[in-house]
Amino acid sequence: MAAVDQIPRDMFDAAQMDGANVFQTFVHITIPLIWDVLTLAVIYFAVGGLKIFEFPFVIHGRYPPQEIWTLSIYTYLMGFGKVAPIYRLGYAAAIGVTMQVMVVIVILFFARIFQRVGASFE
Repeated sequence: MAAVDQIPRDMFDAAQMDGANVFQTFVHITIPLIWDVLTLAVIYFAVGGLKIFEFPFVIHGRYPPQEIWTLSIYTYLMGFGKVAPIYRLGYAAAIGVTMQVMVVIVILFFARIFQRVGASFE
């Protein structure tokens, strides 16, 4: 919403005077002018989805069932142990590195998808 508030009101007034309806104004003025903010928001949500940690604990208590473990929970449990501590720090570190690679892939994927036509990807 902060990005939409930064769009000059004159642009919306000019579109209205030219006969554009609400949908056309949204598609041709609002979306192109907030495209960069929209791209970052989608990337942040996707990366946040990969790193979900607290929700299974909130829903199921101290020991969530194995069916709802995420990579973050699995890394935590491998690194710091379950009910009976079994420390597998090397395995947890490998999972963490894999998660980091996945985050980079997600960022590059969404950066490529949300690339503007005619813009160079660097």
